[in-house]
This record gives sequence, structure tokens and C-alpha cells, in this order.
Amino acid sequence: MSSEVVKFEVLCIDQNGKVEFSKEDKFISALAYNEQLWDGQPQKKDNYFLDEAKNVKWYIQQLDTTSLVSDLFSSAFILTVEGDLNSLEPLRLKLLNDLRKIGFNHLRILNDEVSKEIAVKIYPFLNEVENLLRRYVVKFFTTKIGLNWWDITVPNTVKDKAKIRIDNEETFTKSKIINANVELIDFNELGEIICQQKTAFGKIEDIIQRVNQASSLEELKSEIQGNYSKYFKDYFERQYFEKKWKRCFEIRNKVAHNYLFTQKDLDDTLELCKELKIIINNADEKIDKVVFNIAEKESIKIAIEVAEANQSKIHFNEINESKKENNFNGYSEEDHLQIYKSKTITEEEVIKHLKNTEEEYKKFVGLGFFVKNILASLGYAVNTSYTVINILADKGKIELYDVKNPKGDRPTKAIKLSESARE
Repeated sequence: MSSEVVKFEVLCIDQNGKVEFSKEDKFISALAYNEQLWDGQPQKKDNYFLDEAKNVKWYIQQLDTTSLVSDLFSSAFILTVEGDLNSLEPLRLKLLNDLRKIGFNHLRILNDEVSKEIAVKIYPFLNEVENLLRRYVVKFFTTKIGLNWWDITVPNTVKDKAKIRIDNEETFTKSKIINANVELIDFNELGEIICQQKTAFGKIEDIIQRVNQASSLEELKSEIQGNYSKYFKDYFERQYFEKKWKRCFEIRNKVAHNYLFTQKDLDDTLELCKELKIIINNADEKIDKVVFNIAEKESIKIAIEVAEANQSKIHFNEINESKKENNFNGYSEEDHLQIYKSKTITEEEVIKHLKNTEEEYKKFVGLGFFVKNILASLGYAVNTSYTVINILADKGKIELYDVKNPKGDRPTKAIKLSESARE
């Protein structure tokens, strides 16, 4: 710890008449008996007492309590200790304990520059690891689930909080110059996004259903413990990420609320942030190894359907509120869903429409063209269409492949039925 000069100030009150002195010099003499606080005898200066060995100054101000309206104190003092950070950090707790023994039963810390300096040192480390996890979350879910990851992986309460906070920041988020959501949630909520990924099946009834449907033990293991779930267990859960993140959250709250700090808080922060950075960076390096199994993709498909239904309901409520403000009675939710809700495509429908499209476009069928032009024009939701196509590819019923792009250097992703699906 560095050697900045800092102050520690305490209001000391004796309500019970146990303090045996009333003058400043007697106060210092009582403290000087404790060798943990003093090295040698106090030296009286103009307006303070000096511990020359430790280079610590002690200021004592006696308060006038004769005009109290609703209480009676035997004595009251403000004690201020000034010295370098290394000296004052361990001295504070020893001093408070000694003040209790002397007879002061009411102690309040008025100023603690030691805690301030420690908090200033702590925050950059917490800020760094928080931003590192935000970067990882955006990178992982965007590349593994898609741009709609926020809607299908984050609880509604967290999404609502982020939505409110968008308007609180004028420069970047309210102006819509950037896409922001995960940047607007709290430290603990950011960690919970990771902790919730332990398994693709969060409910016990989902697991029971998989047990009943599985044809063998190996199939069951593959269904419940997919590559995705194993990845989060290996790189986060087994590295005690949740416990470490929660401890950092506790320390961060202390920083935010100007709580008191000790050297241990700083030491814990440095060690925790070091370990968390290793955990996050190791997970980041292995993102490309994550592949969803069929069961996990089906779970994502269901999550997308739920998210789209929720968004449709929100849209309905917003429109009706707007209509009512203009003296229009609105319309029923059933009518709204009929107009706005996209259909969720089935595997059989994908195969049927792909077969028809292949008959029309003999050369090849582009994946994006098939989903956004063919299926979307028929009323099917884009996100769930991609998910169902990925599931069919895993089952070997369709093939995804690259073809030369006639309009650019990057290849075009194409789609076709497999031979087994044509039978």
C-alpha cells in the first residue's frame, strides 16, 4: 500500500459517565498506554499531539454538550488521526477497540480517508473484470444464438430495467447510436446470465420428459449434458465462478455506498479479479468449440417462441395505450395476434417448402433467401426458422454448404434436402 497522508476522524461520546477524564491531554495519555497505538510518549505541539516514531498526528476537539435538548452526555470529543496510509490502515480498528475500553459507548466515524483510498484502488479492478465479462457475454451469445439472444436468455425483470435505463443516458443509448442492453444491467445480473447457463433444461419436469423419451442411457446423457452445458460447467461452474463473482459484487456494493474498507478487501479484490479474468479468458478462447446438440436447439426454439409471444403482447399493449390517448377504443388482443404474430414453422413444413423451392430454383437455394424471402413471406418467424433448419441439419435431413457468391468474394451459405429426406 502506498504512503499517502490520510485522516481518520471519530466522534466519541460517553453517555454513562465511565470516561475518567475531561481534558484533551488526559485523553491522549489514556490512549498512549496502548503500545499498539503509540511508540513512545506523545509530544505536545501547538494544536495536536505527535507520535514521532510513527509520524502520526493526533488532534482532539472537546465538544460543548451543555445545551443539549433531548439527551445528556458526560463527555464528547472529536478525535482526528493523521498519518500515512500504511500506518493508519491497521491502526483504525485497534483505536476503536481501545476507545470502547476507555469508556466511550457511542462511536461514529466522521471521516475515513483510508477507506476512500482503498476504494479508489479497488474500483478499476472491478470495472475491468465487469467489462471483460460484458464483452464475453455479447460475443458468446451473439455468435452462438444470434442477435435475438437478449430476448431469449435474459429474465424479463432484467430486460425491463435495461429498457428504463436506456433513456437515462443521453449520448450513446437514448440516441440509439449503439445497440445497448447488457451495458445497462447491474454487476450481479451480469453474473447471473452466466450462472443460469448450467443446463439447457432448468425445470425438473423437462428432465423427466427427456428420461421418458430417451431410448438408451447414452442418448439420455447426450440429451441432458450437451456440449453447451458441459462448456459452462467446465469453464465456469467448476471454477467456482459464481462464488467469486458474488464476493466481488459485495465489495462493489461497498464501493458504491461508501462503506468502510480494510486492506483485506483490497487483497481479496486483486486476487478475485485475477482469478475471474483467467476464467473468462479461458472460456473466451474455447467459444468456437461450443456446439448445440439437438435437445438444446429445441430448447432455444421454444425460448424464441416464448420471447416472440411476449414481444407481441408488449406491442399490443403499447398500441392500445396510444389509441386510447386519441379516443380510440383499441382492438382485441386476439385481433392483434392475428395481425402481428409470425407462425412457428415445423420440421415437416421446412422440408415441404424447401422441396418446392428447389424445384423452382434449380442451381441452388441460398439459406438467407429461403428463410427471409420464401418462409417469411408465408408468415413464418425468421428466428425460429433458422433454429428448426439447424435441428434438421443435425438430424441429417438437410445439408448446409457454401457456394461461390456471384456478387462478391465471400461464399454464400446454401441449403438443400439430403437424400434421406427426399425418399
